[in-house]
Amino acid sequence: MISRLSHASLSFKANEPAISPREAYDSKLAQNSQIAQNQNRIIQNLPATKNNQVPMQGSGQKLDVIA
Repeated sequence: MISRLSHASLSFKANEPAISPREAYDSKLAQNSQIAQNQNRIIQNLPATKNNQVPMQGSGQKLDVIA
């Protein structure tokens, strides 16, 4: 005859993650959105510092090609 387990507190559950996959996804999405907003702010501030830069050769002008 098989005897019953003597430990009533014995559990065979797997370790469950602390947060659900949906919460992890939403958290990552919010983090990426915040990073994008920060990058957009940086880009909006670039024209103020861009005036001191030398433009790339050929940008904004027509080049004559001699063959």
